[in-house]
Amino acid sequence: MLENTSENRTYVSVVDGKFTIRAEKSTPKAKERQNKNGATVYELQFDTITGMLENILDHKTENQFGTFRNIVFIMRDKDELYSVSTPYSSRESKGILMRIPNVDITKPFKLKIAKKDHAFTWITQNEVTIPSKWTRECPGDLPQMIEIEIKGKRAFDDTDQMKYLFDYIQQNVISKIPSQSPDQGFNSPALPPPDLMNEDLPY
Repeated sequence: MLENTSENRTYVSVVDGKFTIRAEKSTPKAKERQNKNGATVYELQFDTITGMLENILDHKTENQFGTFRNIVFIMRDKDELYSVSTPYSSRESKGILMRIPNVDITKPFKLKIAKKDHAFTWITQNEVTIPSKWTRECPGDLPQMIEIEIKGKRAFDDTDQMKYLFDYIQQNVISKIPSQSPDQGFNSPALPPPDLMNEDLPY
């Protein structure tokens, strides 16, 4: 028997406080933007993504501009897969990672994004906002970020914190998903991570 096993997959990035997918100039509602390389791109922007969680990947992309690292959330809405790429070690990725353990992964949930002074993400399920498992007041075993100095500027090292979050979720969340979507040639255009030296991250 011959079967077509390929699936529709939409690659989503975070740009300026919006979930963003690439589009053609002729696409209705497509917005024009100059990227950091000076090229003109066209994108569709969204505030929310709804689906079932299938996997979370720690993904590195290398190109002529360097090596970029992203946390990729694989979500399914019926026959559509979404690869939602958030910069590694960012408010966007942590906003999701810290709430995922409190989500009922047997049911759909909604990722939401907004921007005030900076972009941030959160989760709702059944119209209820999902709280973070770890907070400033109750951090549990979550390692705290370490304040360091780079070229005379104050910065934060969250290496141990990100490793803990990713390992915890792989062991306690992803391992419970019966059908996981693998990294099938993930090739979404990578975005550079935020400059942590300019962010006052909470912990």
